[in-house]
Amino acid sequence: MAVIEAIMVLYAKEVVTPDRVLAAIQRFSHSRGASSEPLPADHEEGLVLWVNKACSALKQRVEQELQQQGDGRGGEAPGQVALNVRQSNYCC
Repeated sequence: MAVIEAIMVLYAKEVVTPDRVLAAIQRFSHSRGASSEPLPADHEEGLVLWVNKACSALKQRVEQELQQQGDGRGGEAPGQVALNVRQSNYCC
């Protein structure tokens, strides 16, 4: 079991580099300029930063869709959109 865990950690260290994390965050925010985010110190911080930004982007996207719908029911979201809102609240 320890060997498998060591292999997984090694793979994460190779894949989760600060440059890749910041590139993914820029894709979420649709910006190509320099990021104001500090570089993550290690692969664990990089993953946490990526998850936080992914949840934040999902939450913003769902809120935009809710505003666009504006179907006059007091801001209630139908079906899948409501589920996405709940999920984004739990993730962030």
